[in-house]
Amino acid sequence: MAQNDTSAVRKVCGIRWKIEQFHRETKQLTGIEGCECRKSRIVRNHIGCSVLVWVCLKKIAYETNKTILGVTQLKTESKNVIIFVL
Repeated sequence: MAQNDTSAVRKVCGIRWKIEQFHRETKQLTGIEGCECRKSRIVRNHIGCSVLVWVCLKKIAYETNKTILGVTQLKTESKNVIIFVL
């Protein structure tokens, strides 16, 4: 990648931004930081479950044409249980 190749830089920055969004959403919405376990297997399970919740929220957000934050606010406002079907 040359220094003057702005399209390549924009593409890389776009990918980095998607990764930053993923990290922010998983931290804020799934409780990924809430694990206080010390055993590596339990930590891996917690991270896996948190990512699975994020995937389900993302799927629902895509299907309802809302953001993930909008989906979680809708759930808390209506006090209904959302059942995730994979």
